[in-house]
Amino acid sequence: MTDLKELSKDEFLKLISGETHSDSGLLEVTEYQDEIRRRLALVDNLLEDSARIEFLEQYAKEHPYGNGIILRESTTGRGWRLHSSTREDFGECSDTVRKAIDKKREKGE
Repeated sequence: MTDLKELSKDEFLKLISGETHSDSGLLEVTEYQDEIRRRLALVDNLLEDSARIEFLEQYAKEHPYGNGIILRESTTGRGWRLHSSTREDFGECSDTVRKAIDKKREKGE
């Protein structure tokens, strides 16, 4: 079976639309169904995750509190926190949820 990565965009579109022909050298759709389902599930997950972040972003805008959003380790050592904060000593507050997450990722903690 040919790797889907080797297909051009046009070949892939023909494949998933069912327009493949034996003379084109492409395999039948049934041979790719599992891979197509797996990739579509990944896209669905990304869209759902994006919608979750958008919800948090909108909520933060509609309910402003404190100096911004922070993602940090718990001061009591019981996990981590993503929250709005009034504390200035953290110095890590961001104006959006995404920026707070990115700050934590950039620190590599």
